Amino acid sequence: MNPTDVRRHAVKACVVVLGTIACGGRTVPPAVVSAAAPAPAPADCRADEAAYVRRAGAERWALMETFAGSAIPQGWEAGVYPWPENGCVMNDSTIAVRDGLLALTVRARKGETSGAPSPDDDGKICVGAELHTARFFGRAHVTACLRTEATPGTVAAFFAISQYRQPVWNQQEIDFEWLGKDLGLAQLNVHNHTRPPDTDLTGTPSFYPLGFAADTGFHRYDLEWDGARTRFWVDGTIAEVRTGDTPTLPLDVVFNHYAVTPSLPWAAKWAGPLRDASLPTRTLVDWVAVLELP
Repeated sequence: MNPTDVRRHAVKACVVVLGTIACGGRTVPPAVVSAAAPAPAPADCRADEAAYVRRAGAERWALMETFAGSAIPQGWEAGVYPWPENGCVMNDSTIAVRDGLLALTVRARKGETSGAPSPDDDGKICVGAELHTARFFGRAHVTACLRTEATPGTVAAFFAISQYRQPVWNQQEIDFEWLGKDLGLAQLNVHNHTRPPDTDLTGTPSFYPLGFAADTGFHRYDLEWDGARTRFWVDGTIAEVRTGDTPTLPLDVVFNHYAVTPSLPWAAKWAGPLRDASLPTRTLVDWVAVLELP
């Protein structure tokens, strides 16, 4: 997910077939065990926090964030840049850290502007939230424990993305996205675009059936890019492996929650219809850890 991205709304189903993963006509091999491959998760991944803190300390992981304070932690920054497909202005008023949780809220707009106003701010109807690491990581395994209450018309995301640059940006990105239309699914995506000149910016999205509703509890989600493949886990179970377009640039870690611009012809079909009664809505992050790979 990124400040200028054209929203991805084309989807392809992925299924496991005889030890391989068939995704949108592509077949990729099953996962090779990673040094950071997660064990099966408990019913509530908040119970994993102490073990991850111990391991991250002992092995000198690049990041272990438990959101223990009462403000945005050092090393994290609010995302304040809106984009046309986002129906929200973005500022830090919808970011809260308390009781060991990061809360990202989407709420109705009350005259606020973005932290970095854009020409289309006047047409935006809500305020969204984004928090990202100031640091960019090379090959890495990222684990997050979170719960999203995304309602129809809104999208929550946990992703990693390359640094934005002008005039030419090599956008490399891997995503977990939860669409308020159906919280029983996670949309997984990999992007590798050069902007400009690339114009097809949908990436290679697919849907993964979670086996639960993402708003009913805290679950563990893992992203990994090792230079040869990109991998996704849900509660310790491999969800998908990609061998194409694996990031080669350093990426930062991002959480956001926003509403899709409702006037877009594909918005309701992709994320569901946005209604005032469905706001506010929020995503809660309990902890996140980053292990850089060799």
